[in-house]
Amino acid sequence: MTNRRDFLMSTVYLTLAGKLMLLSQACADDPDPFVPEFEPEACNEVTITANHGHVLVVPIEDVEAAVAKTYNIQGDSPHEHVVALTATDFNSLAAGNEVTVTSTEGAAHSHSVTVRCA
Repeated sequence: MTNRRDFLMSTVYLTLAGKLMLLSQACADDPDPFVPEFEPEACNEVTITANHGHVLVVPIEDVEAAVAKTYNIQGDSPHEHVVALTATDFNSLAAGNEVTVTSTEGAAHSHSVTVRCA
């Protein structure tokens, strides 16, 4: 048979356990305050060395997909170049880093292309 003291102690323990469970669930939904979340709006910071009309646009959807892809950067130039970004490159962009790749050759030259998402 349970006495009054045991009953009160059980009630207190159950109440505290319930509150701790609610608190742990609430904290589980919060992002870690020490790990910044990087949510780029666009990969619009592109530098192409010795540029003469070439353009690269990397859609944020490509970064999120993180699947290797090639891009034609011809733009207004009379010749084309292609750059390839790997899944690793996309993961690096998503982490807030910049990525530098070398284009294919066209008109006897290539370009160094640096991309950063901001």
